[in-house]
Amino acid sequence: MRCLFLCAPPLVLATVVEQRTQGVGFHCALLRFNAQRTELSCWGQNDKGQLGQGDTMPRPTQQAVVLLGSQAVQISSGAYHSCALLETGQVKCWGANNRGQLGLGDSANRGDDPKEMGDWLSPVSLGNCKAVEVRVGTEHSCARLEDGRVKCWGGNGQGQALTGGPASIGLWPWELGEALVPESLGTNRRAISLLAGS
Repeated sequence: MRCLFLCAPPLVLATVVEQRTQGVGFHCALLRFNAQRTELSCWGQNDKGQLGQGDTMPRPTQQAVVLLGSQAVQISSGAYHSCALLETGQVKCWGANNRGQLGLGDSANRGDDPKEMGDWLSPVSLGNCKAVEVRVGTEHSCARLEDGRVKCWGGNGQGQALTGGPASIGLWPWELGEALVPESLGTNRRAISLLAGS
Protein backbone atom coordinates (compact mmCIF):
# COMPACT_ATOMS: atom_id res chain seq x y z
CA MET A 1 0.00 0.00 0.00
CA ARG A 2 1.37 3.38 -0.95
CA CYS A 3 0.23 6.50 0.92
CA LEU A 4 1.04 10.04 -0.08
CA PHE A 5 -0.37 11.78 2.98
CA LEU A 6 -2.11 9.78 5.68
CA CYS A 7 -2.69 6.07 5.75
CA ALA A 8 -5.46 4.67 7.85
CA PRO A 9 -4.49 1.66 9.97
CA PRO A 10 -6.01 -1.63 8.88
CA LEU A 11 -9.55 -2.02 10.13
CA VAL A 12 -9.81 -4.68 12.83
CA LEU A 13 -13.32 -6.06 12.83
CA ALA A 14 -14.93 -7.08 16.08
CA THR A 15 -16.40 -10.53 16.29
CA VAL A 16 -19.57 -9.13 17.87
CA VAL A 17 -21.14 -5.73 18.45
CA GLU A 18 -22.48 -6.58 21.90
CA GLN A 19 -24.24 -3.31 22.57
CA ARG A 20 -24.95 -0.04 20.80
CA THR A 21 -26.21 3.11 22.45
CA GLN A 22 -26.79 6.68 21.36
CA GLY A 23 -27.11 10.14 22.78
CA VAL A 24 -27.90 13.43 21.07
CA GLY A 25 -25.80 13.35 17.90
CA PHE A 26 -23.36 10.64 19.03
CA HIS A 27 -23.19 6.86 19.22
CA CYS A 28 -21.16 4.33 21.21
CA ALA A 29 -20.71 0.60 20.82
CA LEU A 30 -19.30 -2.17 22.97
CA LEU A 31 -17.29 -4.41 20.67
CA ARG A 32 -16.14 -7.91 21.58
CA PHE A 33 -13.09 -9.28 19.82
CA ASN A 34 -12.78 -12.51 21.84
CA ALA A 35 -13.57 -13.87 25.30
CA GLN A 36 -10.92 -11.67 26.91
CA ARG A 37 -11.02 -8.46 24.87
CA THR A 38 -13.69 -5.79 24.55
CA GLU A 39 -13.43 -2.22 23.33
CA LEU A 40 -15.68 0.81 23.60
CA SER A 41 -15.90 2.97 20.49
CA CYS A 42 -17.78 6.24 20.08
CA TRP A 43 -18.36 8.56 17.13
CA GLY A 44 -20.36 11.67 16.18
CA GLN A 45 -20.84 14.99 17.99
CA ASN A 46 -18.27 15.72 20.69
CA ASP A 47 -18.80 19.26 22.04
CA LYS A 48 -18.93 18.07 25.67
CA GLY A 49 -16.32 15.31 25.49
CA GLN A 50 -18.95 12.61 25.04
CA LEU A 51 -16.65 10.63 22.73
CA GLY A 52 -14.00 10.39 25.47
CA GLN A 53 -11.14 11.49 23.21
CA GLY A 54 -9.63 14.30 25.30
CA ASP A 55 -10.91 17.04 22.99
CA THR A 56 -14.14 18.40 21.50
CA MET A 57 -13.60 17.54 17.83
CA PRO A 58 -16.45 15.56 16.24
CA ARG A 59 -15.51 12.18 14.78
CA PRO A 60 -17.37 10.67 11.81
CA THR A 61 -15.90 7.21 12.44
CA GLN A 62 -15.49 4.96 15.47
CA GLN A 63 -12.80 5.98 17.94
CA ALA A 64 -11.71 3.77 20.84
CA VAL A 65 -12.52 5.10 24.32
CA VAL A 66 -9.64 4.42 26.69
CA LEU A 67 -10.83 3.46 30.18
CA LEU A 68 -7.79 1.40 31.30
CA GLY A 69 -7.63 -0.79 34.33
CA SER A 70 -10.46 -3.11 33.35
CA GLN A 71 -12.56 -4.35 30.44
CA ALA A 72 -15.97 -2.78 29.82
CA VAL A 73 -18.95 -5.14 29.99
CA GLN A 74 -21.78 -2.64 29.40
CA ILE A 75 -22.34 0.92 28.14
CA SER A 76 -25.28 3.31 28.43
CA SER A 77 -25.62 6.85 27.03
CA GLY A 78 -27.73 9.84 27.99
CA ALA A 79 -28.17 13.11 26.12
CA TYR A 80 -24.50 14.13 26.25
CA HIS A 81 -22.78 11.60 28.54
CA SER A 82 -22.07 7.89 28.77
CA CYS A 83 -21.26 5.44 31.55
CA ALA A 84 -19.51 2.10 31.26
CA LEU A 85 -19.74 -0.81 33.67
CA LEU A 86 -16.34 -2.44 34.08
CA GLU A 87 -15.72 -6.11 34.84
CA THR A 88 -14.51 -5.05 38.32
CA GLY A 89 -17.98 -3.73 39.21
CA GLN A 90 -16.83 -0.12 38.90
CA VAL A 91 -18.65 2.47 36.80
CA LYS A 92 -16.83 5.17 34.80
CA CYS A 93 -18.70 8.07 33.16
CA TRP A 94 -17.63 10.83 30.76
CA GLY A 95 -19.12 13.71 28.75
CA ALA A 96 -21.47 16.42 30.05
CA ASN A 97 -21.63 16.84 33.83
CA ASN A 98 -23.80 19.92 34.41
CA ARG A 99 -26.07 18.01 36.85
CA GLY A 100 -23.43 15.76 38.43
CA GLN A 101 -24.45 12.88 36.14
CA LEU A 102 -20.86 11.62 35.95
CA GLY A 103 -20.89 10.91 39.69
CA LEU A 104 -17.54 12.61 40.34
CA GLY A 105 -18.54 15.22 42.93
CA ASP A 106 -18.36 18.25 40.65
CA SER A 107 -19.88 19.75 37.48
CA ALA A 108 -16.83 19.61 35.17
CA ASN A 109 -17.22 17.73 31.90
CA ARG A 110 -14.82 14.81 31.37
CA GLY A 111 -13.33 13.61 28.10
CA ASP A 112 -13.11 17.08 26.57
CA ASP A 113 -9.52 17.82 27.67
CA PRO A 114 -6.30 15.78 27.63
CA LYS A 115 -5.54 13.65 30.69
CA GLU A 116 -9.18 13.09 31.63
CA MET A 117 -9.68 9.55 30.38
CA GLY A 118 -7.93 6.26 31.10
CA ASP A 119 -6.30 6.14 34.53
CA TRP A 120 -7.12 9.85 35.03
CA LEU A 121 -10.86 9.14 34.94
CA SER A 122 -12.04 8.20 38.42
CA PRO A 123 -14.80 5.64 38.86
CA VAL A 124 -18.10 6.72 40.38
CA SER A 125 -17.84 6.44 44.16
CA LEU A 126 -20.44 3.81 45.06
CA GLY A 127 -19.06 3.25 48.56
CA ASN A 128 -18.29 -0.40 49.24
CA CYS A 129 -20.76 -1.54 46.58
CA LYS A 130 -20.14 -3.17 43.22
CA ALA A 131 -22.42 -2.53 40.26
CA VAL A 132 -23.82 -5.26 38.02
CA GLU A 133 -25.70 -2.95 35.63
CA VAL A 134 -25.60 0.70 34.62
CA ARG A 135 -28.31 2.76 32.89
CA VAL A 136 -28.21 6.41 31.93
CA GLY A 137 -31.05 8.88 31.35
CA THR A 138 -30.94 12.35 29.84
CA GLU A 139 -29.01 13.93 32.75
CA HIS A 140 -28.88 11.19 35.38
CA SER A 141 -27.23 7.81 35.85
CA CYS A 142 -28.13 4.71 37.86
CA ALA A 143 -26.32 1.55 38.91
CA ARG A 144 -27.93 -1.71 40.02
CA LEU A 145 -25.83 -3.18 42.79
CA GLU A 146 -24.92 -6.80 43.54
CA ASP A 147 -27.57 -6.97 46.26
CA GLY A 148 -30.35 -5.70 43.95
CA ARG A 149 -30.48 -2.18 45.36
CA VAL A 150 -30.15 0.85 43.08
CA LYS A 151 -28.00 4.00 43.41
CA CYS A 152 -28.69 7.02 41.16
CA TRP A 153 -27.03 10.40 40.75
CA GLY A 154 -27.28 13.49 38.53
CA GLY A 155 -30.34 15.50 37.51
CA ASN A 156 -33.29 14.96 39.81
CA GLY A 157 -35.94 17.47 38.69
CA GLN A 158 -38.55 14.70 38.40
CA GLY A 159 -37.18 12.52 41.22
CA GLN A 160 -35.18 10.35 38.82
CA ALA A 161 -32.18 10.21 41.21
CA LEU A 162 -34.47 8.58 43.81
CA THR A 163 -33.76 11.11 46.56
CA GLY A 164 -37.25 12.45 47.16
CA GLY A 165 -36.32 16.03 46.28
CA PRO A 166 -35.64 18.04 43.12
CA ALA A 167 -31.95 18.85 43.80
CA SER A 168 -29.29 17.23 41.62
CA ILE A 169 -27.12 14.62 43.34
CA GLY A 170 -23.40 14.23 42.65
CA LEU A 171 -22.31 17.85 42.34
CA TRP A 172 -20.43 17.62 45.65
CA PRO A 173 -18.04 14.88 46.83
CA TRP A 174 -19.89 14.43 50.13
CA GLU A 175 -23.04 13.35 48.25
CA LEU A 176 -21.35 10.22 46.88
CA GLY A 177 -19.81 7.04 48.28
CA GLU A 178 -21.58 5.79 51.41
CA ALA A 179 -23.62 9.04 51.50
CA LEU A 180 -25.27 8.03 48.21
CA VAL A 181 -27.94 5.88 49.81
CA PRO A 182 -29.24 3.00 47.68
CA GLU A 183 -32.94 2.99 46.98
CA SER A 184 -34.69 0.25 48.90
CA LEU A 185 -37.52 -1.35 46.98
CA GLY A 186 -39.14 -2.76 50.10
CA THR A 187 -38.80 -5.88 52.21
CA ASN A 188 -37.60 -8.89 50.25
CA ARG A 189 -37.59 -6.93 46.97
CA ARG A 190 -34.69 -6.18 44.67
CA ALA A 191 -34.19 -4.79 41.20
CA ILE A 192 -33.48 -7.35 38.49
CA SER A 193 -33.06 -4.85 35.66
CA LEU A 194 -32.88 -1.09 35.08
CA LEU A 195 -34.41 1.19 32.47
CA ALA A 196 -33.57 4.91 32.60
CA GLY A 197 -35.71 7.49 30.83
CA SER A 198 -35.53 11.26 30.53
